[in-house]
Amino acid sequence: MIAFLQSFFEFDTTLKNKVDVQTVLKKSNTYISSLPTIYKVFMRASFFYFQYAVFPFERKLLPFSLLSADGKQKYLETWAESRFFIKRMVYRGMVSCTLPFLFADPAFVEKIGYQKRS
Repeated sequence: MIAFLQSFFEFDTTLKNKVDVQTVLKKSNTYISSLPTIYKVFMRASFFYFQYAVFPFERKLLPFSLLSADGKQKYLETWAESRFFIKRMVYRGMVSCTLPFLFADPAFVEKIGYQKRS
């Protein structure tokens, strides 16, 4: 899950240094643990498959965390834009279990340039 989170700001070094990945990871894990058992198992299996699926199931020879930045970007795009509906839904599930916790952190949101409205 760490590689999945880090891949969203792989190309932006200023943003990369401002993200507390461990806090986001902890909140994501807490959320996933609070899900009903069937969803919890599904989400854990989704992250595992995303990380370790290799040829012939996916067109990559390495786990996701060992791919280059360009390779990670392409891999994320293939999941997000897949013709296979279930694959797209799994990707969206992984995104919905991680990114809201990143953007819920007021310090992070302020660091990326959003200001509170008066």
